[in-house]
Amino acid sequence: MDGKDERDKVVSLDGYRQEHWDDFLDDDDMDVAADIEQLLESIGGSNQFLFEQALSHKTFEMIKDLEEIEKQGRKAWMASQPKGWSNPQERPYLSQKMDLALLYKQSGLYRKALEHLSEIYHYDVNDHLGTRYEISALYVMMSDFEEAQLFYASKASYQEDFLMAVPVMIGAILAGHQAFADKILKKLCEKVPEFRDVMAQDAFPFELVLKSANCEVYEYNSMDSVLIGFFNMIPLLMTAHYYIQHYFNGFLEAVERNILLEETDLAPTKVTLLNAKGIYTLADLSTWTSEEILAISGIGQKTLELFKELGVVFKNNDC
Repeated sequence: MDGKDERDKVVSLDGYRQEHWDDFLDDDDMDVAADIEQLLESIGGSNQFLFEQALSHKTFEMIKDLEEIEKQGRKAWMASQPKGWSNPQERPYLSQKMDLALLYKQSGLYRKALEHLSEIYHYDVNDHLGTRYEISALYVMMSDFEEAQLFYASKASYQEDFLMAVPVMIGAILAGHQAFADKILKKLCEKVPEFRDVMAQDAFPFELVLKSANCEVYEYNSMDSVLIGFFNMIPLLMTAHYYIQHYFNGFLEAVERNILLEETDLAPTKVTLLNAKGIYTLADLSTWTSEEILAISGIGQKTLELFKELGVVFKNNDC
């Protein structure tokens, strides 16, 4: 069989699903964020268990079938030139390989998913399929923050792309790299004001994240791109979301405490006096006692009351 015939055997994941999943779901009408959730809620109990068993079995069958298809098409792909999406003959195989990688990811087979995605990324220099986003998410989901950080730093454009920044930010939080995480969070808050509102919530915004799965077109570095970045890591966030949201809340509280003195209603002359003592933010005041602040020439009780209204708690908490 020649190379063209091998490639002609490649099928898309959507096509495969349409052919094999009709007994379970109507893919043409399926809304990832709503329809599946409603379906699972409606069948409930033992019926839901049976549904999930059947769905799991179908997923396993799909993986095995797609593995065979990928294996059969691989030899022709390796022999073809040039490699990558720029070669129209390679697109069916690359799409199928991407589908298989995503099925691996959905099934928890992260290393297998990473292997296929990395190979596509290597040969398709312009990364038309967006494997970089999945690779970044997988590194973090595999608790390999160092690789995620290296990958993020490998291209300047990645460091300006919020869809790349979100996974590595999550990885930094979970790995205890606070300064790295906070740097990204600060940028997200500055560029995407809506994200700040999400961070202030008590609960992680799963509803918004799930809805982002249906977003076919989104603006670069928008709130949608941030949510999609979260969606790419749903398996991890299902267990880590409490910790992540608590971190977000703490970050915002710290930001609010670190308001610069010149951003308050304090007179410029008093700001200058305090700056001369090494006090630049409201947070800096918490290392001083009220007596020490009052001892600064030009600072009186009225200024002290203003600080109290702004939430400052002095060192000995006597105000």
